Amino acid sequence: MRNTLSLAAALVLVAAAGLALCGCHTSHDIHITLDIRYIESSVADPQGGKTRAVASGQMLVGQKASLVQISEAEKTAVENRRARLSQVLALKAAGNIGENNQGFLAIPLSVRQRLTTEEKSQAAQAIDAENRDRGSIYQSVARRYSLEASAPQPGGYWAEEFRSRAKPGEWVQVPQEPAFFSAFLASPLGQCLSPAARVKGQWVRVPARYQSPEQK
Repeated sequence: MRNTLSLAAALVLVAAAGLALCGCHTSHDIHITLDIRYIESSVADPQGGKTRAVASGQMLVGQKASLVQISEAEKTAVENRRARLSQVLALKAAGNIGENNQGFLAIPLSVRQRLTTEEKSQAAQAIDAENRDRGSIYQSVARRYSLEASAPQPGGYWAEEFRSRAKPGEWVQVPQEPAFFSAFLASPLGQCLSPAARVKGQWVRVPARYQSPEQK
């Protein structure tokens, strides 16, 4: 675990460059996103984190790029999520669950109607366990940045990250918060969707023709 986190910490600093250079994120946004990349690189395979970081560009310029030490509760949640990752990815690939716009897993209504009782039960168990660990991480991040209830919450930032990693056939929910929605419309996925699919709060299935930044 320690080696994985150390590697992720080094790599995620590189990943921040694209955010700083595009000019679309504030310093506050960048530091929350640094935390997200750090934690998500720890959940996934380290080599995958390295590929994403290198593809993001140069080192962060003109910003303090210091990573905080994540809490023991966050480390435990990361370990739980890593152990569950293959199951979550399989359910997403099958189109049985998706990423909502608050950073949590959910079953879109149209999907629920076609699932068998056994499939619903399997999906619900994975969703409950994963969302519990995600919620623990989001609360820690909110405390770390002293976020007020009226401010954009960590789950929204995580949802943005999960949408950027989405693969063809997976379900995602279009964001509703104005800043996240504007960013979504300008994103590769947002531009790949038809105008009818680019509606706040709507669930959309990633088109077969879509290639995420990670796949390019």
